[in-house]
Amino acid sequence: MKKLTLVILLGLCIVLVKAQTPFYDALELKKLLREREDFDNDPNSLKEAYKILAQYLEQSDPTDSEILKAFRPNKFITFLPEGAGQEEKGFGGERLSLSTISGLDVTTIADGLAKFMVERTKQELNAWFFEKFKDQVTKTTELKVLFPTTSLHLEAIGSEIYNYNAYITSLRQSFEQDLSALFINLPELLDHPDYKEIFNDIPEVRYILKTSLHIINQLNSNMHPGEIIHVFPPSFNADKAPANLYNGIRVVDLFSQSLRSKSKDRYWISQDSLLLLADINVFRIYLGLIYQQMASDIEFPIKQKNDSTINVNFKDEFVKIAGSVDDMSKYRQFVQEFTRKAETAELALEKIRETKRETGPVPKDIYAFMHASIGLIDFSTKITKLPYSLNSIPDTAFVLTKEYIKVAENGADLYLNISERNYGTAIVNVLQIIDAGLSGKLESLQEVKDQIFKYGTFMASVVQAENSDEVKTIIESVALPQGSFRTKRESKCNFSLNSFLGFTGGWEFMPIIESEKKFRLNNFALSAPVGLSFTRGGLGKKNSEKGSAFGGFLSVIDIGSLASFRFSDDSSNVASTVKLQNILAPGVFISYHFRNAPISLLLGGQMGPLLREVSAEDFKVEDNIYYRLGLSLVVDIPLLNLYNKPE
Repeated sequence: MKKLTLVILLGLCIVLVKAQTPFYDALELKKLLREREDFDNDPNSLKEAYKILAQYLEQSDPTDSEILKAFRPNKFITFLPEGAGQEEKGFGGERLSLSTISGLDVTTIADGLAKFMVERTKQELNAWFFEKFKDQVTKTTELKVLFPTTSLHLEAIGSEIYNYNAYITSLRQSFEQDLSALFINLPELLDHPDYKEIFNDIPEVRYILKTSLHIINQLNSNMHPGEIIHVFPPSFNADKAPANLYNGIRVVDLFSQSLRSKSKDRYWISQDSLLLLADINVFRIYLGLIYQQMASDIEFPIKQKNDSTINVNFKDEFVKIAGSVDDMSKYRQFVQEFTRKAETAELALEKIRETKRETGPVPKDIYAFMHASIGLIDFSTKITKLPYSLNSIPDTAFVLTKEYIKVAENGADLYLNISERNYGTAIVNVLQIIDAGLSGKLESLQEVKDQIFKYGTFMASVVQAENSDEVKTIIESVALPQGSFRTKRESKCNFSLNSFLGFTGGWEFMPIIESEKKFRLNNFALSAPVGLSFTRGGLGKKNSEKGSAFGGFLSVIDIGSLASFRFSDDSSNVASTVKLQNILAPGVFISYHFRNAPISLLLGGQMGPLLREVSAEDFKVEDNIYYRLGLSLVVDIPLLNLYNKPE
């Protein structure tokens, strides 16, 4: 163990000895130049310079000749003996400018539907919505992955979902748990088997999506952006980074590490310290030391007009600027801009540390830090504006990098909105991230986004409601809105869950009492059937007018008695329990829907509902089965479109 510890310590010592910071070394070398104008006549100064330059070589203890040989291709370092004949160009001291069954008790559902028909409260619609909600969340890949706790909860509730009021409080807790964990759940969607085949063809897109979210999580943990850039992964979960994105960040990291501060209080040097590089000769040496550190495999694959690809070696391009003061000045501006962005990130991080010590981290401060850090990664695209690189590396080389930045910024927005419980906006951020990665690559993308938006924002609204009345209003709002009757008139084909409320007249017949089936008008009552409607719209359409519609209707239940009660009393409880068998009323009707009005005619027959009369004190249920035939004039109240084909 002691030997192992000794080896580790020796290794650390070697690393420390080999550590080099071009910024400080350039200043020291320039100091030596000022003190000793002629190295040939001052061996001590030359020896000190060799010690600094030796740190930039891989071999240990290089000889003077080895140092000279290694630096001979480096056109920035012109003060060594073998470079003495090269002319140094002066510099006039220019300063930098800082610039988401029958028998059952269905009282709640039936009574709710009656209120809906009378007051447009949409109670029955609410039950149907939750049924649809349960089916979608538990069966749709995207919703199941993004909202796993809610999905498991809905599966546990099962067929009892119609009694949603009994579960809304616990469901609300599941909603919030999932919405606050979107950062964790969203990356899981990218690894889901249903998406594997899609991303196998575009692994770089999966890399961009996952690393962007990964970096946001690292920033949330206050990891310094300099370190994030320095350890930027060339691959993530077997997906390789896009070459130009990765190499662009490698270039930025070279300059980042060259500007490391010796102070323990900050990562990079300050903007004021950067002014020391105003001397063109110091800056030339600084660039030379960076060149010496630069790996020779930083290559940008650039696609040509003839579809061929060439690799542009950044080190080969970089060395070309050694002979031009103007070109070096542009690199100095590049370093200056990087330092300005670095300073912004440093200040944002310091503010987080201060508030964390006093009151705990503030989400908006972390958000500002994230954006400052993302700006540094975005800085990698600036190399296309540098001399020589400008002609060799076009802006198009960084298309995927720009997508990366877009995803990262949406990720930062997602963090802030989740932190501040702005869940509705957080759902929009999720859609933006999905759209950035899958736009044009998934045929059903719009359908996926519509489902996430519809159910995600519903969940967010329920979570943020302050009382039960607000929850009730939100649930009602997810129903088809007033005026939705127009869908039938405007559609070539429409299939929907539908209710009607109005007056019916015709023949009512009870087989067990009336042996002779004599037709007579003996029934005039309020009817409120609910069932499945099929229509063909656009009939007789003229100019801009909406056409009428014709179709069929299969009734399942009829709650006319309840609706009649709710016309006069919308708050009292009914006198007894309503069971499903009391309101069953299967029937078949032909339907005609008038143009430009929510009025329809139903012609047909049904088994009459056993529930005859309802009030707060009385409750009458028929003991014998009876049938109705007649014509009804009703208001068309669609509940849920199951299928719709526009004209």
